[in-house]
Amino acid sequence: MTIVMIGRVIGIFTTMANFNLAACMIFRDEAHNLQEWVEYHMMIGVEHFFLYSHLSQDNYREVLQPYIKRRQVTLVEWNFPRRRFAPGGGRGPFPQVTAYDHALERLRGTAKWMMAIDSDEFLTKMSDLSITDFLKRHEGAAAVLLNWAMFGTNGHKTRPEGLVLENYTKRGHKSFDKNHHVKTIIDPTRIKYSLDPHQWQLGCNELGETYKVVDEHGTPVTRETQTEPFLNLSGTPEVSWKYFRINHYAMRSEEEFKWKISQRGRLSSGVRNDEWRDQHFKKQNRNDVEDTHMLKYVSTLKRRIETQNDVTPTWQEVH
Repeated sequence: MTIVMIGRVIGIFTTMANFNLAACMIFRDEAHNLQEWVEYHMMIGVEHFFLYSHLSQDNYREVLQPYIKRRQVTLVEWNFPRRRFAPGGGRGPFPQVTAYDHALERLRGTAKWMMAIDSDEFLTKMSDLSITDFLKRHEGAAAVLLNWAMFGTNGHKTRPEGLVLENYTKRGHKSFDKNHHVKTIIDPTRIKYSLDPHQWQLGCNELGETYKVVDEHGTPVTRETQTEPFLNLSGTPEVSWKYFRINHYAMRSEEEFKWKISQRGRLSSGVRNDEWRDQHFKKQNRNDVEDTHMLKYVSTLKRRIETQNDVTPTWQEVH
């Protein structure tokens, strides 16, 4: 069945499908990274992808076409500008949140679980437990919170050749404050809508009781259990990486980081101020610990990418 929606859909999404885990992601001019991101997450256990192109001008369609034909990817042209403020002075929706809501509506009743992450974030398996078995442990929860592991530039001024997973192996210490942030795997039937990229509005059961949010150990996380600065559900008091985490390659190379901020600005406000950018870069660019955990996937990942026979652009060709 073709989806009817705001924006143009490339490909077909069949509502009769039954996925254990689907992923939602919005991107802009990321063709050079999309194939790695999709292939890696297929290896980990993601079964379908809702990918939203926001004003992209590179060859992302060419890169994604094989996955669209195999019905592994639903590509949505999400081409509307950011609204910083809604009428009346309140904060208006921006493309990331509205894309998440769009995917949520279409995956509700179709996917048992939905993960919403960015193109620079990778679901990372930290034990022998599969994502399927991990999520079985949390049936009954509306959302499972997974902490970030923040990675730095590895000293790269410009985008290097090769994969993100092989080029960026240095991260901040586990105690780095940004690692308290989370991304979430949700049960679409127990969530109403997205509040922001990190948290969701919870639904209620027949008795009017709010569905629970848990950390990776199954411990309930509520506003009452939170401490500063996470009085909402966008982070956890303790950083846990026992079973899964989200590797966040927020910097990548210095060149890519500056380009990202010039195009996107600060997500919450749209600010593109150079002073804010430089302060953000200095604070976030952590290269304290050599972490080679993801290198075990590189050879297999490269073989999978080569079999697609797609030509992905270099950074210089796109930008």
